[in-house]
Amino acid sequence: MEKVKSFIISTRQVWEAYKCVKANRGGAGIDNQSIVDFEEDITNNLYKIWNRMSSGSYFPPPVARIEIPKGDGRMRPLGIPTVGDRVAQMVVKHLHYVFDHWMQRIYSYVPFERYADDAVCHCRTELLAKQLKADLESRFGECGLELHPEKTKIVYCKDEDRKGDYPVMKFDFLGYTFRPRLSRNRRGKFFENFTPAISNKAAKAIRQKVRSWNWQLRPGDTLEDLAIECNPIVQG
Repeated sequence: MEKVKSFIISTRQVWEAYKCVKANRGGAGIDNQSIVDFEEDITNNLYKIWNRMSSGSYFPPPVARIEIPKGDGRMRPLGIPTVGDRVAQMVVKHLHYVFDHWMQRIYSYVPFERYADDAVCHCRTELLAKQLKADLESRFGECGLELHPEKTKIVYCKDEDRKGDYPVMKFDFLGYTFRPRLSRNRRGKFFENFTPAISNKAAKAIRQKVRSWNWQLRPGDTLEDLAIECNPIVQG
């Protein structure tokens, strides 16, 4: 059994995170946007952070790289996130306390992965998954948060050894859909396996991005020009 969760992030959390970032001050990131610049459209800027984190579509932008002197006279590189990303990081730090530390303390025997506000917990039984779900709802309530009512679900990982049927047997995580699929072993025999592949949502986003380049309207560009443009995106 897998326990899949997406946490509900309130606008209040984002606002409190911004106040912490403002108090810490700090310079502009790669977008050259200072805290003063950020405040010029603060409502829209904070809404975009909240909306992307709540929908699971938030990805941190690159950091600005600068060099600062060390005590021995040499220089060392330092990465400066954008103001918006520092806000998102403060929200995630709260989730680290609410979820990660609690899981390690109370459910240390349950492996889990979390990226921003999406998480997957690996439970050996349905009974354990249901108990964990109930305990997490209580934990989040105590911390002023709640689990997403639609995205929080118990998933049965059907494969060659788990042949039961349950209402939910697939989930999306980090751009992949995990579900039962046919796989082939080293002897060429097919068997049912619970494996990931690119999700429909991620594939659609990639197709839209590629179309936006409009390469068919740029006959003067060389293959090298096109490679320079797309390589950073393809490489991640």
